[in-house]
Parts: sequence; C-alpha cells; structure tokens
Amino acid sequence: MTALSHAPIVPVNRKPRSLLLPITLAIILLILASVVARLAHQQRPHMAVAGIEDSPPVLAEMDVGELAGTLMLAGFRGLAIDLLWMRATSAKDAGRFYESVALFQLISKTQPQFETVWEYMAWDMAYNIASEVDGREAKFAWFLSGLQAAVEGSIRNPRAERLMRYLAWMFIHRGSRFVPEVEAIDWGPLLNPLLAPAGLQAPEPGASPYAIGATIYRFILVNEEVRGFRVPAFVRRILPLNYEHDGNLARNRGRHREAMRHYLQALDAWRETYHWAEARSASFAEREAAGEDPRSFFREYDQVRITRINHDRQEGALRRKLAQLIRELASNPQQGESLARQVMDRDFEPLRQAIEDDAWWRSPSHIRGGIRWYTEESQ
Repeated sequence: MTALSHAPIVPVNRKPRSLLLPITLAIILLILASVVARLAHQQRPHMAVAGIEDSPPVLAEMDVGELAGTLMLAGFRGLAIDLLWMRATSAKDAGRFYESVALFQLISKTQPQFETVWEYMAWDMAYNIASEVDGREAKFAWFLSGLQAAVEGSIRNPRAERLMRYLAWMFIHRGSRFVPEVEAIDWGPLLNPLLAPAGLQAPEPGASPYAIGATIYRFILVNEEVRGFRVPAFVRRILPLNYEHDGNLARNRGRHREAMRHYLQALDAWRETYHWAEARSASFAEREAAGEDPRSFFREYDQVRITRINHDRQEGALRRKLAQLIRELASNPQQGESLARQVMDRDFEPLRQAIEDDAWWRSPSHIRGGIRWYTEESQ
C-alpha cells in the first residue's frame, strides 16, 4: 500500500488543460457530422441498370478538408471508429439506410486497410438493405452498391484474398437473382482496375453472374502465385462448378453448343484441380519422409483429400452429362456416340473441333421439344 504524502498540496490551474480534450472532440465531431451529411447525400444509388458508368460512386473520394479531419483523430481514431460503428448499426436498424452507409463509408476512409468494414459494408448493402427496399430496380441498385464497395476495398487492400472471394460469391449467390440485369451491364469499368494487374479482364457484356464470379476466382488463383495468397482449397473446387452452372444456364435457354463450351471449361478447370491435388499429395509424402510430423499438415492434407473426392464425383458426373448431351444433339448417331466415348475417356479435343462444325449438330427446329434436360438436381 502506498502511504499518503503529508507534503502541502500546491494548487495547480488545470482549467485550460481540462478544456483541451472536450474542445478537440467537439471540433472532430463537427467535422465528422459535416462529412456524414455530404456522404449520406452521395449514397443514394443510381437506379439505371443499362450500365454503371453514369452511376455516382458509392465510395467517393474525400476532399482535403475531410482528410484533415481524419488526421485530426490521431490517437482517438480507434474510439471514433467504435462510436461510428455503433451509430451506423443503430441507423441501419432504424431504417436510415443512407446514413448507415455514409457512416460505414467514413469508417472505411478512416481505416482503409480495415478489411472487415469493406466486407460488412458490401454485405449490408447487397443483402440487408436490398432486402428492406421495395421494387426489383431498387434492390438491384443496392446490390450494385455492395459490389462497388467490395471492389473498392479489394483495390485498397491488394492482399485481401478473403474480400475478393466475397466479391466473387456476391456475383454468384446474390447476382443469380438478377441475371438479366447482370448480363446487361458492361462490368469492365468496375472490375478491370482490379483484374488488370493479373492480366485478366471482365467478361464481355452478356456474361452471366457465374462467368463473372469464375473470372474473379481465377484472378485469386493467379494471385496465389504472384502475391503469395493463401487460397483455401475450396476455391479450386468452386471454380469448375461455376463454369458448369454457366453451362446449365445456357443449356436451359436452348443454347446447347454454348453450354458444351462451358462444360469443357469446367472439365479443364477440374483437370487443373486434379494436378494441384496430386502435386500437394506428393509434397506431403516428401515432408513425411523428411521426418516432419504428419500432424503438422493434417488440415492441408484433409483439404486435398476432400478436393480429390470432389473431383472424382463432380468431374465424372459432368463428363456423363456432357456425353449424353452430345448423343442427343449429334445429327449422326454414330458420330455422336464416338464423341461421347472420347469425352468419357477425357479426350476433349475432338469435341472442341466438332462444336464449331454446323454439320455435326441438329438444327434448333429439330431438337426443340424433343431434347432431354440433364441436371444434377434431377438425377
């Protein structure tokens, strides 16, 4: 226990110092309030679905005054972010969506390397707020705003592999509800700044959400080598599944030859996945032979095992589906059976050439109403 001192207490004038903190906080709050007011006005998403070039950006750049206000937070930045987060959540719960998004945007500008806020902001707009508003056009506008947030966050954080995965999943999962709107947009202006460093580009207008999602997953796998991403094994499994979904969509619209092209893309991706799994399995054997405890890489080993099981099941089912579709579409039954057998033997080159030859296939008038649909869901 520390003894109390009997020395005389010397009065000290602390008033100027005691007022410094409240005055500073008041100035900061005034700056933040003005920023939020301006940002809230900017958050009203553009309702046009024909393109995104004319849409006001959801993530507009701060001006010099706003940046100065952010810098003034200094050591209070963590506290300010906590308070802003609580205020943003309360605003969303109360239905003040524009205010909520503006506050989350302010957090992202204050902490641009805070991946969680970008992911939360994208999810909140694309899922939560989009579910609250009425009308398909308004719902799609909020979905688009969520995509813009995820892209901006990925550009600001080039090693944010998880955020990029979430961007791909948003296209696949939520975008499947807006297939016509997604296909009507040129996604190059939004996605190419993210994809270009890896030598990739967004698909042309008319691409489905599955094709766009697959492109982003491919971008992630490229960055595994370029930037040293630690990519979960399931990304290698979900990539071919998206190509297959794209093929199913084309097939169900009657575009059967296009469907076969997408199925071949999926089979090529499964082949890449198989080679990756084989290489990983060989590395595990080498590590164990070198004396490393297998328990140290058990989780990696288990993911590779799951990947190989998925490959055997999904890739085999896809080959059977494609082979049967060839039999149904081929104008010559003998030639169709030959192509189908080659596909079952994983010899895909003859089919690639035959797809481009009109003489191989029945005309749409001959197959309309008579074609059988082969979906994994109905088998």
